[in-house]
Amino acid sequence: MLSLLATVCAGLFSGAAIYVNLVEHPARLSCGTELAVKDPSYRRCTVMQASLALALIVLLPTNKKLLDPSLDARSTSAAELLRRWGWLHGVRSILSLAAFVLLLTRLVGRR
Repeated sequence: MLSLLATVCAGLFSGAAIYVNLVEHPARLSCGTELAVKDPSYRRCTVMQASLALALIVLLPTNKKLLDPSLDARSTSAAELLRRWGWLHGVRSILSLAAFVLLLTRLVGRR
């Protein structure tokens, strides 16, 4: 039963992560750097990542820079931070999908 719960959680997480990479982040970027930096999603991501140690270590510094009030939202630095955030989140999405596939394979292999 615990294996099933872990597999479902991994599937939900990877699905959400992939959605952010393929839909949400590109939509933010299409609004321009200034609006993308001001999007409240980065603040929400920072709170969520507190429970994910690896993501906290890797993504938190970029999130903090995006939330820095002194960041000029129209600068090339802001645009680079957004690109970096997208890339880092993409790595996390791929790793979470791999974990889901591994758990699913093990779950199906038991039957």
